[in-house]
Amino acid sequence: LCPAQSRPAQLGFGAGGAAFADLQCDGGGPEPAGLAPLSADAGAALPANPTPSSSSSRVRTPLMRPLPPAPPPELLFKWLVAAIREGGAFVSSKLIRAEVPPLNVPGLVAQEGLESLEQIIRVPFALQISHQLARERNPGLMEAVARCGSEVRIECPEVVAFVAALLAELEGRGWCRVGADTDELVGSASWLDLFLGLQLGCDFGWMPHVTLIGDEERRSLFQPSPEVHNADWNHDAFRDAHEAIVGAAPELCESIDVSRFVQAYLVLLTRTFSCQSAHRFVPVADMMNHSCSPNATWNFDEHGDFIVKTVRPIQPGEEVLISYGRDKSNVRLFRTYGFTLPPQEEPCSSFRVWPSQAYPIYTEFLPEKARRRTLDLETSRIDSTTREALVACASYDCDPAAFLRALCRHFRKRYEQDPLLAPWLKRLAKRREDMPWSAEWWETSCDVEDKEPWLRRCAVRVKMSEYLCLTAHLEALDIESGAVLPLHCITAAVDLEALLSKALQAARAPPK
Repeated sequence: LCPAQSRPAQLGFGAGGAAFADLQCDGGGPEPAGLAPLSADAGAALPANPTPSSSSSRVRTPLMRPLPPAPPPELLFKWLVAAIREGGAFVSSKLIRAEVPPLNVPGLVAQEGLESLEQIIRVPFALQISHQLARERNPGLMEAVARCGSEVRIECPEVVAFVAALLAELEGRGWCRVGADTDELVGSASWLDLFLGLQLGCDFGWMPHVTLIGDEERRSLFQPSPEVHNADWNHDAFRDAHEAIVGAAPELCESIDVSRFVQAYLVLLTRTFSCQSAHRFVPVADMMNHSCSPNATWNFDEHGDFIVKTVRPIQPGEEVLISYGRDKSNVRLFRTYGFTLPPQEEPCSSFRVWPSQAYPIYTEFLPEKARRRTLDLETSRIDSTTREALVACASYDCDPAAFLRALCRHFRKRYEQDPLLAPWLKRLAKRREDMPWSAEWWETSCDVEDKEPWLRRCAVRVKMSEYLCLTAHLEALDIESGAVLPLHCITAAVDLEALLSKALQAARAPPK
């Protein structure tokens, strides 16, 4: 799921853990406009008149209840491959499940050499968990979820409920019971049982939805990052969605406790592929891990079949790797998958604005109908939520550039006062004295940052990404206004300025 140096050594990764939430086909294209990723991304609505204390007033405790280990994943993988092959899937005999450097986490590895453009996996649509499969297998539950309407604030609630019901059923059948007859359980299992059995023993303890709930020390480590608030939002959305769905169909959901419900959501978040805004589970293929330099690619064909091909020759003993997205910052990687990359490999930076954390600024610059939406700042693109906020600001007879500047200054001040970031901000400032365009805050000759404990390292990487995103936007605004020359700004700001200038022009243009 992530490089070994980016994950906690004490945490397991279940089946081997690929993660594909909110990606388009072939890994790395722009996300579909208007599709809210599963972790309350892209304009999540808040309660009316949110205040800075609206999220912190609740006392939250972790919702996940750890389970004993499921049947051995090696055995489940073997039977799963056999089951989907029998159903018409193709899985190359050259592939095995193994752990190899440099990631050292379970994944798919070539035991024989693979040629360039060789097809190694093909999974028919009928062997994928989709909305259609959920409706066919459990129509009553799907109808009940649909009746919940706005009470459910999570993405793909029908599939989450469907998977939660199956996980609860497996638990009830003794898949995690100590001393259970593994051969008896696995020997009569369907491909669906085997696939979800691989997920059942995974506790997702590394995910922010779990690790940032109920532990003040960990939460303070990530403050002032909005990801703490994001974890709170998701926690409340999980609980509310579970209560609504169970209340709508108690006879169908009696066995689904909130722990299995959250687990189903996290399985969906981290292990699905996205095609035309629909999230699908693809057995075996979900075990592929991430690389910034992938050696394989994937897509759905016109029949909905899922196909994986190599993009270059792969040597025996080499892991098959795909990209989880070429424009994902450490903020978004941690939010969605629970890991971060070394900063020199991070392709861009991000920052999420929650209205409740900047409500006075929202009140000053935005009309009331626009004050309840999150907006996402990205250095690689202008997100639709940002464009909409700039247009709303201009329609309110306010300067959209002043609005954006006020937001960035408001939040960046918090990072400048963060003791955890002090040595890294000092290093960045020192480097920029000689190279003002540089955003290198790490030490390239001896990366002290990489020697930090796992969660602390993630916190530093996430918060520095957010700080650089805010800085890039402020400096891009300075370039756009003519206040500074590009050579005095970080490279990301120079690239961002052209995009931001067009967005500001569009916002200021008279409505047609």
